[in-house]
Amino acid sequence: MQSTPPSESRKEPVERLERRLRLFDAVTIGIGGMIGGAIFVAISVATEVTGPSVPISFAFCSLLAVLTGYSYAKLAPKFPEAGGGFSYIRRAFKRRKISLSVGYTVWFAYVAACALYIVGFAGYAHSFINVPEYILAFLIIAPFTGLNIIGMRESAMTQNMIVTAKILILAVLVIFGFFYIDASNFVNPFPKGVGAIFIASAAIFIGYQGFDIIGNTAEEIRNPERNIKRAIYISIAIVSILYISVSIVAVGAVHYTVIVEEPEAPLSKVAEGFMGDWGAKLLGVGGLLSTASAYNAALYGASRISFTLGRYHLMPKQMVWLSGKSIPVRAILLASISSALLGIYGIISSSGLERVASLSSATFLIVFLLVAIANYRLRKITLANKNIIYLTVALYIVMMVSSMILDFWTWIMLIVFVSLIYVVDILLRKFFIPWFYFEKDDFS
Repeated sequence: MQSTPPSESRKEPVERLERRLRLFDAVTIGIGGMIGGAIFVAISVATEVTGPSVPISFAFCSLLAVLTGYSYAKLAPKFPEAGGGFSYIRRAFKRRKISLSVGYTVWFAYVAACALYIVGFAGYAHSFINVPEYILAFLIIAPFTGLNIIGMRESAMTQNMIVTAKILILAVLVIFGFFYIDASNFVNPFPKGVGAIFIASAAIFIGYQGFDIIGNTAEEIRNPERNIKRAIYISIAIVSILYISVSIVAVGAVHYTVIVEEPEAPLSKVAEGFMGDWGAKLLGVGGLLSTASAYNAALYGASRISFTLGRYHLMPKQMVWLSGKSIPVRAILLASISSALLGIYGIISSSGLERVASLSSATFLIVFLLVAIANYRLRKITLANKNIIYLTVALYIVMMVSSMILDFWTWIMLIVFVSLIYVVDILLRKFFIPWFYFEKDDFS
């Protein structure tokens, strides 16, 4: 069925997605999007920056996630539509240029995250199957793209099983590792200084972006006024407990330098130290499951963002087309193909993908900051506590400064990327097929 994009003057979209998701589905989508690269890969980068105090970095990120989740929990029930943070920012600022830049950068951030998970999955799979990684990449791309197209329930059921399995694997690591923690490994907890905690936090915070994906479920979850808020807080609580527990075991059971020396599979190396070869293989399976579920969640988020951008004339209106099961098939295919190309490029050139991953992380920092500000601007509707928002904004400024210290060039790239969005949009609107991007009445 073909849906017609609404004009900006209308309060509600002409056509909406169907409500088929339960609370548990939304929770696993959020957890699936969060437990991916941060704990299985980025913990090595964070540990290199801060040393044995890396659990404090995870705790700081957890606090910031709770504060950000507060804004999402206030906004999502009031504006239950696909698009997550983009939708709230668009409603709060009501400026096309802001909507354009935020919308496309968020979409790209999700696509970049998908590419990162493709590379991670291929890397873990290569340790089990001696096949070129660019071929192994399609073991994650094809099945999950197909599942998302077949139907939301099928994709959600698969996500539920994978997320449950990877939580159990991390729980095994924590339970076994607890008995091997050596207090001497925590001596001199701040070898790089206390300030390194915040810089390390900037490296791992991308692992907390899953609650934005929960915001994207607002149009497909049953009873959104109650379930979105619950899903956000439940997923953040579970992920925070796991992240902090795993990081304590990781730097407590082995010396932190061991984690730094194994950037590709740090947790497998940790598990091997006290669980033997079977432990390393178990965590390898955990890495496969984590990257798979994270890819599935990020693909879902990217498709709903492009669906919403098409709905408001910021992407081709073809992105709003829905199948008979109310699935935005074209939006899914766009995200899948784009992330596949970027992922294959990342397999060939890892340095290029690292830059893209950093760009994705920086983008989410800005989006979460803007969501908090959007909550403040819409506080008469959301009834939000101003003091909580003030604290959230202040901490995000700390995180952004820390991120710039960690990788200043990423922020330069982000400015260039946003500038290119404006240039391309102006060219399309002036010289090329405007009927493809906008309704005639909206084109100017």
